[in-house]
Order: sequence, then structure tokens, then C-alpha cells
Amino acid sequence: MQSEQPLKVLILAAEIEPFVKVGGLAEIVGALPKALQALGMMCAWLCRVTARLMLSIFS
Repeated sequence: MQSEQPLKVLILAAEIEPFVKVGGLAEIVGALPKALQALGMMCAWLCRVTARLMLSIFS
């Protein structure tokens, strides 16, 4: 059964490629929304995904 509402995903990270990159985390976090979209194309139960990235700021 397909839901009317999209799956909403919020990804909060200290680094996101291409904005802030220190280690490998930035590459993973930057690629995750695209991977979720690709997975949604393949899986009927995950066909509508809204992914947002949020970058934490440290002063």
C-alpha cells in the first residue's frame, strides 16, 4: 500500500560535502539524499522521499 505522504528525512551533520569537508563523513552525508532517491525509485514502499540536509555551525 502506497502512502499519500512522502517519507521525510532530516540529516543533521557537522560536515557536508561540498560545503565543509574534514573527513569521510562529508562524502557520506552529501551522497545520502541521492542514494535515498535512488532507493525510492527501486522500492515501491519508499517511492516518495523528501530528504533535507542541515549543517551544524560551531563558533
